Amino acid sequence: MASNVTLTDILSAGLSLISASGNNGTASIAGASVGATTASLQVGATLTLVVNATVTASSGNITNTAVGTSTTPDPTPTNTVTVVTPVATSADLTLTKVASSTSGTQGQTISYTVTLVNPVPRWPAT
Repeated sequence: MASNVTLTDILSAGLSLISASGNNGTASIAGASVGATTASLQVGATLTLVVNATVTASSGNITNTAVGTSTTPDPTPTNTVTVVTPVATSADLTLTKVASSTSGTQGQTISYTVTLVNPVPRWPAT
């Protein structure tokens, strides 16, 4: 059995916390640090932390690290896992074209206004 078990995930730059929950014990949120704790973790049991975050970075990589600790002696004292997630650059281009007139005659000048916009990307709600 492991005693005083703590699982900590510190959100890196490029992430904004939405919510967090744990399956066993207490989950806590303090700024960018999210944690789950339990007084004891039996052999074969798991302590799970689910962290939901919005990607705020527009490019590059997001590096996220989680650390697990216990006051019980552990042959692997450094239980650290790091995941690197690339941020894909995306575009949501919208093209419009408007004529200065809805009809034309020979010799008339017609102007066309063509606009290409790359607005803030829209992602499906989850």
